[in-house]
Amino acid sequence: MSKRGEFSVELKHNGHNCAQAIACTYADCVGADKDMLYSIGQGFGGGLGGMEGHCGCLSGAAMILSLKNDNKAKTAGEIRNLTKAFKDRNSTVVCKTLKGIDGGKALRSCDDCVRDVCEFIEQFLDIK
Repeated sequence: MSKRGEFSVELKHNGHNCAQAIACTYADCVGADKDMLYSIGQGFGGGLGGMEGHCGCLSGAAMILSLKNDNKAKTAGEIRNLTKAFKDRNSTVVCKTLKGIDGGKALRSCDDCVRDVCEFIEQFLDIK
């Protein structure tokens, strides 16, 4: 696991939601202000507004990839590929299903979702 991945998990444990943890971890890679991304990310945790929908880690990654590119089609393609890789690994992108809140067995911990997204986003940002 990358240093950034573990840093992102640390942020999650210290008050950031999943989207904020991802976005703030990679802010420097796209020339973005961490405080601004922290504010923007407030509503994306817990599956968008705490409604346990789309995993907030993926929302944080979408913020970073959107800031990385100036081409809408390229951005959409990268987000689609990252989301597909996440779904292929974890069977779903739905927060409550990942966490087992919908009555099923938990498929992945939040920490591991953060680590997964960090692994995937680093491929798009070409971080070694």
